[in-house]
Amino acid sequence: MIYLTFYRTKEAKEVFGGDAEHPAVKYLFETAQEFYVGGKIEAINRLEHYDYVALRCKLSRSFEISSN
Repeated sequence: MIYLTFYRTKEAKEVFGGDAEHPAVKYLFETAQEFYVGGKIEAINRLEHYDYVALRCKLSRSFEISSN
């Protein structure tokens, strides 16, 4: 894991133009913590994603029938 310190004022100016009313600048100064954390991400409980091919085909055919 990588921990990076950052400079709020420099980031606000260079990334967001320094506009104090910009929502990201407000977040940077009011909510963001002292470090950025980065590194490899591993899913502990990976979500299953289903591809509903049969449903898509059925819907596709119904649109073809209704448009004719």
